[in-house]
Amino acid sequence: MIIAGSSYKTVIATYNPQGKELFKTYLSSTIALDTSISQDNKYLAVAEINTTGTLIQSSIKIISVEKAQKDPTNSVIDIYNVTSGQLIKNVEYQDRNYLVSIYDNEIRSLYKDQDEPIISFASDKITFASIKLDNYAVYTTEKNTGLFSSNTQVSLKNTTTQKENIYIAEGTVKDIKTHADHIALNLGSEIHFITTNGWLTKKYTSEKEVKDIVLGEKIAGIVYKDKIDIINL
Repeated sequence: MIIAGSSYKTVIATYNPQGKELFKTYLSSTIALDTSISQDNKYLAVAEINTTGTLIQSSIKIISVEKAQKDPTNSVIDIYNVTSGQLIKNVEYQDRNYLVSIYDNEIRSLYKDQDEPIISFASDKITFASIKLDNYAVYTTEKNTGLFSSNTQVSLKNTTTQKENIYIAEGTVKDIKTHADHIALNLGSEIHFITTNGWLTKKYTSEKEVKDIVLGEKIAGIVYKDKIDIINL
């Protein structure tokens, strides 16, 4: 949990599954944008930015959960500095402790000190991207099909094998939600539910505009202004 409004720029509180606070991490000169705990619960990754210079400096701080419970001040085991001016947005631990990160211009994977690019945003009109998946990164690209029409290409890339799957949605995607191996594409009054292999598993049509989607393991909540519909996936 990232806490704001204290004398520090950021305070991060880490809890166990039972809700007991394990330790706090205090950042005096940087701002935490995202955090992720490794699947073996040994490491806490913190995506942070330093805005005190002329250019934003992003970095990823790796904290030992075991050390932090005994001595939070000396629990940092690695810091990975990012190219100056590059803005980090999200971090996510995936299978085998691959740490995947989203930046303003690319998605990268960090594993055993090997920092490798997965996807570059430099040449495409990227509308949405997410790494909150099981071993995949997803991003959407708008493709013009006519003067007043467009489709959305959904690219799903395996972060370990680099294999890519493609799904084409007719129309413009307004938002995406991701969970495990499911992706929900919000096209306004129509929702497409696909898996990371690029298969459409369910299509939901509504008579009015969908405000938001809450995605779970086997169910999804379709949020309107005045109600929430629950559907099975």
